[in-house]
Amino acid sequence: MLKDRTTKKWTLDEYHRLGDEGFFSSDDHVELPDGEIVEISPVGVKHKACVRRLTKKFPRLIGDSALLEVQQPLVVGDEESVPDWIYREPKEGSYTQVRAIERGATLEVQHLPQVRLAVEEVLG
Repeated sequence: MLKDRTTKKWTLDEYHRLGDEGFFSSDDHVELPDGEIVEISPVGVKHKACVRRLTKKFPRLIGDSALLEVQQPLVVGDEESVPDWIYREPKEGSYTQVRAIERGATLEVQHLPQVRLAVEEVLG
């Protein structure tokens, strides 16, 4: 007879501690949605090519109105994921001490209509 099982919900601090202690290898592609450590599929050739082309186009389109982050952690509440791009409002000083980008520091793509055009152009 099977007993009910409970799944451990990881906190963001626990997840980061696992990473800091070497629990994940550099080949592990994981995210933390809803307190669960989930393996995500590796980036394929077409995905990589699309990200590369758009990453080259985006800075020319947005200029200094936003700072582009490419495939960096995004923390929202107690969850962490790695989107292809994040645009942040430019800020004085250095971001070297920032572990992940909080949602409040990002710009929504809808505020950058020229970016939407670039995506449509590349994805055709």
